[in-house]
Amino acid sequence: MKYSLKIKSILNSLFLAVVIVPLFIITFVALGYTRSYIVEMTMDYNQQIMNNIQNNIETFFEEPRRDMRLMRDSILLNDGNINSEFAESFINNRRYFHHILLIDGDGTVLQTYPDTDDIIGFDYSRETAFEKIAAGQSEAWSRTYIYTRENLVSVNYAVPMGDKVLLGIIHLSAIEHELIENINDPDLLVGVTNSSGVYIMHSDYNQVVQRVTDPHVLGDSLDFESVTYNSKRYYASMRETEYQGWRIIIYEPYDRLQQRIVKYITYLSIIIIGLASISTILGRKVFDIVFKNLDQVVTNTKSVAEGHYAIADEDSVFIEFNEINKNFRHMASEVKTREDLILNQSYEIEQMNRELENRVIERTNELFSTNQELEIALENLKLTQEQLIESEKLASLGDLVAGLAHEINTPLGIILTIVTYLQESTGKVKEKYDSGLLKKGDFEQHLKASLESESLIYDNINRAIELISSFKLISAEQRNIEKREILLYEFLENIIKSLEPQMKKNNIQIRLECSKTIEIETIPLSLYQIIINLVMNAKIHAYDLVGGYVDIHVTEMTDYVRVSLKDYGRGIEPDNIKKIFDPFFTTRRGAGGTGLGLNIVYNSVKQNLQGNISCVSELGQGTEFIIDLPFNLE
Repeated sequence: MKYSLKIKSILNSLFLAVVIVPLFIITFVALGYTRSYIVEMTMDYNQQIMNNIQNNIETFFEEPRRDMRLMRDSILLNDGNINSEFAESFINNRRYFHHILLIDGDGTVLQTYPDTDDIIGFDYSRETAFEKIAAGQSEAWSRTYIYTRENLVSVNYAVPMGDKVLLGIIHLSAIEHELIENINDPDLLVGVTNSSGVYIMHSDYNQVVQRVTDPHVLGDSLDFESVTYNSKRYYASMRETEYQGWRIIIYEPYDRLQQRIVKYITYLSIIIIGLASISTILGRKVFDIVFKNLDQVVTNTKSVAEGHYAIADEDSVFIEFNEINKNFRHMASEVKTREDLILNQSYEIEQMNRELENRVIERTNELFSTNQELEIALENLKLTQEQLIESEKLASLGDLVAGLAHEINTPLGIILTIVTYLQESTGKVKEKYDSGLLKKGDFEQHLKASLESESLIYDNINRAIELISSFKLISAEQRNIEKREILLYEFLENIIKSLEPQMKKNNIQIRLECSKTIEIETIPLSLYQIIINLVMNAKIHAYDLVGGYVDIHVTEMTDYVRVSLKDYGRGIEPDNIKKIFDPFFTTRRGAGGTGLGLNIVYNSVKQNLQGNISCVSELGQGTEFIIDLPFNLE
């Protein structure tokens, strides 16, 4: 049963599939992408902040080096003392150093600027930067520490100056504004820690004053990872600088990121809903126009079908529908013209139909006669085929009988010759005995010849008996067309013995490999004909007169017995392999071949013995026929 559909329903479905569904898909994709986009944008923003802080840190570590070298040159020009006026001008114009200390080789502070009496004479020998200079370094930075006089996080920078050391104290609060406070984003938590994770600068200076240790800095690297800090959720990003193991860390508030995502999603949803609404309104308007024009097309079609060929000329906003209306009017005109022409020619068509009916009847009678002749010819061909098959069977049996007769004549001829020789020898001995001239040596010689002759006669009589027995067995099998159980080894051995006279002429040896205990239920006559035909086929086609071997190998399988008959002759052409079992196919058409031997074998295996047969051959390597026979016939 076929289902009918309306174009209107289909167009509505297509509209949903082409416009609405993609819009919703785009919506879901965009909504899913929005979060990734916001997160990525926020990550880039935080990375930029860390880049700026890192660049400022690099500047911080570079400028004190340059300034300290200028101060050292000034002191050396001033006889190794700090010039107060120069130092004041230097410190006022250089933003980093809060104090300058001149320390002797033992670590004792000799002079300071600004002057601080309680520092002069202070032992700085255990100060980190001084120790590094004393160890031979050309410059040295200390670890960050709390400058107790003003409770500020500080770091020292020292350079050697002859047998003295020039050391500058830098309060990190002097650069904190440039590093941290100029970030115009109060919601971000931005900080710099030392190598131990203790804050040395922070957007919330209380973190520095209280020497807070960040719990996340010393762990794995943070790349916008969700963490909890001070009981709040943040996305943390961290970067380690190349200077003193300082680390930059930024905490992005989780709530702020979520607000951005919701904001973007809201704007995007409004835009998509607006687009969907506009698309729906425009689509419905277009569909209404299309459906109106389609209704007109249906009406025109119905009018033409009912025989009303006057089609109204109506304009449409669509060029295609105007073209359809124009074509309908032209079609209606043409249909009307052809209808009139058909009505005028109806009589002629009826006449032609009657003539055609008469011709069909005549041709049918002719075909019936021809079919009868073909059936008679086919019956004659079938009869001829059956006669040829029987002739082929008798020819095989005739060759077998002729070979056996020749083979039996050989031992009988030998026996006749020996008997004739014994008659003559016995006659001579009798004559000598009657005349009294018989000697002992003559008698012994006659006796020896008689014994040898008896042995030869016995052997040849046994040979003749074996040949006659095998022929009698084969003859019995020829008469027995019923199925029965046979020992396969004895059956095949008797067939081989009966074939030996024929095979000797062509110097062909048959080799049998078979278990003596295999017993199957089969039709012996059919199996005999199959083996005979295959062996004779090998003699004729595989070897000609050159001689060779034919191997018969029997394998006992699970549900069947496999008989393989293989020669090592010239093989079969690849194009002929598929046709060897076809009736009347032969490669020796002009040399006495009928093409029925293998067809008989194939039919006997498939129909009589309920088995399968196949052939494998390679040019120059020989041919193998493989026969699978059931243990019991159904």
